[in-house]
Amino acid sequence: PEALVRAFLDAVADTLPRTPAAAHAVGAPFAARAPQHLPRARAWAAEAAAGMDAGVRVSLRLDLSAYELFDIGAPGEGSAERSGGERHAAAALLQVHSLADPTLVIDATALWTGEGEHFGPRARIDAVLALRRAARVWPPLARLLERDVPDVLAVTEDELYELLGPAAARLADAGVAVHWPRELARTLSASAVVRPALAAPGSATDGTSFFDSEELLRFDWQLALDGDPLTEHEMDLLAEAHRPVVRLRDQWVVVDPDLVRKARKRELGLLEPVDALGVALTGTAEVDGETVPAVPVGALAALRDRLLAGPEDVQAPPGLTATLRDYQLRGLAWLDLMTSLGLGGCLADDMGLGKTVTLIALHLRRARRAPTLVVCPASLLGNWQREVRKFAPDVSVRRFHGADRDLDGAGGGFVLTTYGTLRTSAARLAAHEWGMVVADEAQHVKNPFSATAKALREIPAPARVALTGTPVENNLSELWALLDWTTPGLLGPLKAFRSRHARAVENHEEIEHDEAVERLARLVRPFLLRRRKSDPGIVPELPPKTESDHPVPLTREQASLYEATVRETMARIEESEGMARRGLVMKLLTSLKQICNHPAQ
Repeated sequence: PEALVRAFLDAVADTLPRTPAAAHAVGAPFAARAPQHLPRARAWAAEAAAGMDAGVRVSLRLDLSAYELFDIGAPGEGSAERSGGERHAAAALLQVHSLADPTLVIDATALWTGEGEHFGPRARIDAVLALRRAARVWPPLARLLERDVPDVLAVTEDELYELLGPAAARLADAGVAVHWPRELARTLSASAVVRPALAAPGSATDGTSFFDSEELLRFDWQLALDGDPLTEHEMDLLAEAHRPVVRLRDQWVVVDPDLVRKARKRELGLLEPVDALGVALTGTAEVDGETVPAVPVGALAALRDRLLAGPEDVQAPPGLTATLRDYQLRGLAWLDLMTSLGLGGCLADDMGLGKTVTLIALHLRRARRAPTLVVCPASLLGNWQREVRKFAPDVSVRRFHGADRDLDGAGGGFVLTTYGTLRTSAARLAAHEWGMVVADEAQHVKNPFSATAKALREIPAPARVALTGTPVENNLSELWALLDWTTPGLLGPLKAFRSRHARAVENHEEIEHDEAVERLARLVRPFLLRRRKSDPGIVPELPPKTESDHPVPLTREQASLYEATVRETMARIEESEGMARRGLVMKLLTSLKQICNHPAQ
């Protein structure tokens, strides 16, 4: 295939410039059919021919251990003074390869001292010509042409960076290979690590709240070689390095200048525990406007693993007179996990899946001395009171609502109040001790700037649970409002949340849309449990739908209105045609539906 492709390219390259239209597109003499005299191209043609007829090619072998030879010694060729005091980082040794026998390789030093008789009498001339052509694509090689013996080139740090990047590709195109040491490693990486500043705040395994401690967490750069973290001493050595390639763990390692800067300035600051948890869940962090990988360690890593692993199976608590379905037990286990860790959660099941009985079971399982405060719409007060008395008859339940409301004697049961009462009595409710606060129909506080939402945030509690069937109705700011109440600080300030997550997620045309969706999902998934009636794991557990038809006759007023509307509209329909006729038909159907619903409509 290679021979065919080359033949095709040769034919095309020779034919296209000689077509009749070529002169108009390119101009003479490059499009001329007859041979042309081009005296200014003689030098280029001679060099190209020499390259084609040469019997050798050259390459560069990098010696990284000999750099000290160029940084000490007398001034002159190869010394640091020659480059204006610039440090040299490596030695590039010129090698000559035979094109007739690829196994024959010799250093330029040996070739110029008379060795290499197998290379032929023109080997030195061909090598110099090849070196001259290479110097055109990488100018530092011109320094070798100034030497009597083009054997070794002192490479500066900047030049070594060039060889690690685009210069090597240009030299390869010119037929000059660059050979690096075999053990050269390019797998040095950096990640942002979150770790306890002194001791682990709280515990992620014994149920103690991770957020009970006021201890901040360190946020530092951690460098790793082949995924294995470097020690503090190794990072100190790296921070002091002034070369693009250093010796580390018995191998040469390519060092990016950005990594050196990170090794020198490792401390990124301190994080609040809730901010650190967000970093741990997403696996990324924003550092100087750049999204970088983030790795939690210690208690934070254990907490993340426990959240991602999910809850363990639990049984219905004693005192509950209801039989929980499997999905309700899973919801109970999830809520128990979140509240035991000092975190909140949003149970966003569809209406009718039993969120109320699940919360009653959670209250019984927690068995706290302080009561549970339930905030709900006024229309649901009676339902909550009936449900608690039905499914937990031994638990006290009282209303904090109406003119005679008080909290005296509120024990470890339920206290029910409304969002309206919450606004007017926020101070009294905030002064009371609560074991848990529940916001039912939590979409009522989806506006974080509303008086209701502000009042709800004033009530302290070790556990907060939001219940809603519609966690997001209009935009992601509503999700922020719910989760920022259940777990304050998790999503950061609203403005930062909008800029980092919401805009890219809501705008499907954004380039980073999919990435933003996944990042936000990793962050909120542990704190939001959403189940629908149509989910495969829930449908089999639901009782069959019961349908009962109850015919309701029209009243005399409805019947007369119905008949009059039909008579009048049909007369107008008979006189109309086209779109007007169709519009009257649709209007008639709507009017009849309204009459059947209520004559006043």
